[in-house]
Amino acid sequence: MKQIALRGRRLLRKVLTALSLGAVAITFQACYGPPPYNVSLNGTVKSDDAQEPIPGICVSVTVNYNHDEYDLTDRDGRYRLFVRDQEYTVLFEDIDGAENGEFHNKEVTWNPDDGPLNVFLERKE
Repeated sequence: MKQIALRGRRLLRKVLTALSLGAVAITFQACYGPPPYNVSLNGTVKSDDAQEPIPGICVSVTVNYNHDEYDLTDRDGRYRLFVRDQEYTVLFEDIDGAENGEFHNKEVTWNPDDGPLNVFLERKE
């Protein structure tokens, strides 16, 4: 029970961080124009065994030393981030725990020339 509450707090913290960053981005854009994040990093996340979409996976990249971009996969396993035109290490984390089954985290290197990043995660035993 304690572990579920801890995971819930982590999920809430990441969601609130994403919302806060969104509010800052909107304010910045209104004052100074669009940010230089003009490349779309998108794709789907599926289970490697059943190849079914996994909702609730946190997809994140570190844009610079003090700023991360996050998105959560939707019910179809889709995600989308806007980043700069450069190479990234993309982290896929199962932050909601047992709600969608438990999956191992995965890091993948991505370059904008690669196109959509579709990932398969292994289920924890």
